[in-house]
Amino acid sequence: MQASIRYVEEMDREWKNLFSVSVLDTKQNFILIVSPRKRSGPQGAILLEWILKNLKFISEGLIGWGGILFRDFQLNQHEFKLLANLTGNGVSGTNYAGGVVPRVQIDDTVFLATISPKTNTLLQHHEMAYMPTSPSKIMFLCETPATSGGATPICSTRQFMKRLDTKILQNLKTRKIQYRRYLTKEDLISGYIIGWKRAYETDDKKQVEHFLSENHMSFQWGPNDTLTVTHEGSVVKTHPVTGEELWHNQIYPWHRNYGKKGELTPAFFRSHGPGWNQDVREFFMKLHPQEFPMNCYYGNGDFIGLPVIDHVDKIFAEETRSFQWSAGDCLVLDNLLASHGREPYEGDQRRVLTTCKYGY
Repeated sequence: MQASIRYVEEMDREWKNLFSVSVLDTKQNFILIVSPRKRSGPQGAILLEWILKNLKFISEGLIGWGGILFRDFQLNQHEFKLLANLTGNGVSGTNYAGGVVPRVQIDDTVFLATISPKTNTLLQHHEMAYMPTSPSKIMFLCETPATSGGATPICSTRQFMKRLDTKILQNLKTRKIQYRRYLTKEDLISGYIIGWKRAYETDDKKQVEHFLSENHMSFQWGPNDTLTVTHEGSVVKTHPVTGEELWHNQIYPWHRNYGKKGELTPAFFRSHGPGWNQDVREFFMKLHPQEFPMNCYYGNGDFIGLPVIDHVDKIFAEETRSFQWSAGDCLVLDNLLASHGREPYEGDQRRVLTTCKYGY
């Protein structure tokens, strides 16, 4: 991190006159904020010109601060994609095959961010950390900010690891974790729950089986074209550059049922908030545990106890930092060093995202 600090301090005078640099959370040394000094309309071209000549700034900034927020440059989607290519060393836009929430694909590299109901809270997570291979980076562009709410809470994984109980961590690493999905072919509740046709981007069972086998996932077909998928997931991952052991899983957002019909977890209730649609709530209350669209267990299939999730929830509640979006803002996160979520909102908020599989 010290190298990153020195790099920013040594930025040449010309560009220091153009940009101001600050930090979202100075105590945690978390999230670098870069803004134009003169806010006189869109300045994406100026930013991209500088980034092209200073690619080290992206890599150093992400390693040092976990993420970079480009504020008030008023980037458009074309500039966002160019920035993504630079960030991913020319390789951006991993696909969303195997995803668990509805997403609209704009083109081959850009998606609309999750289109879950406005009243929902998206709990802290690392993008696609339930998959054997997850993106190295995730990038968001705000095209239209919410009229109210809609902040993006983010959490430093380094800070999370400092707070995490070592006994809980060791127990999870020893017992391992298992992700389990139960999917119908078609979406349910007007797309609220995605079916396997959308999740795996095909209606061909053989192609689904090929994808699951390639990703070392067990599967079983059931009546009426239902599909149960299970696989073992990692609890932590080692950062390929820094060598740090980092929390990287999705037991927190996937923890949804305790083993009996109607026993929904507190985190699941909280994610839907007081505005939870009654039909959706009743749908989940009536589900048999084995029919839950997604759930997470210990590796042997035992349910993960509430004290574990409560501990994780407490850390996230106390360590997340939020910011409000303006049109054209862009956030780049190292997917190992930072988790993210979404707060409920009002209005016609529109954010797009892309991911980078490579680029460390």
